[in-house]
Amino acid sequence: MSAGVGRDGAVASPLRVAEEESIQLNALGTESLVLLTEASELRGRVVETFRRFGIQLNLHVETGTLDSIKRLVVQNMGVGIVPSLCMTKEDAKNLVVKTIREFPEDRDLWIVHPLLPSVPCQAFVALLKSELTP
Repeated sequence: MSAGVGRDGAVASPLRVAEEESIQLNALGTESLVLLTEASELRGRVVETFRRFGIQLNLHVETGTLDSIKRLVVQNMGVGIVPSLCMTKEDAKNLVVKTIREFPEDRDLWIVHPLLPSVPCQAFVALLKSELTP
């Protein structure tokens, strides 16, 4: 099962962002970036997108989790790039999310479960299908 889940977004403290809802990738070329470690799929997508557009990646901090990216951005360590779906209402008190125009609209999200799922797992999958199927 897959579903489009939205764009990846640049996360910044409110002091560092313009008024626009989205940001161009080249505007991030001058920012200190906070990214996931090399082993992540998201990091690979970010690096490939910067390479494809010929923009220098200014990596400032590497970290292992999306939550740590958000914490470091709140501390003004740089601008992070995270999936928009990882942002919470609580995050919105201290962070601003801007979509990055050059990133694709959708990413596939897959749910995996055992061949013989439990009753709660079956209910969860049914709920997802009902919410995500047009």
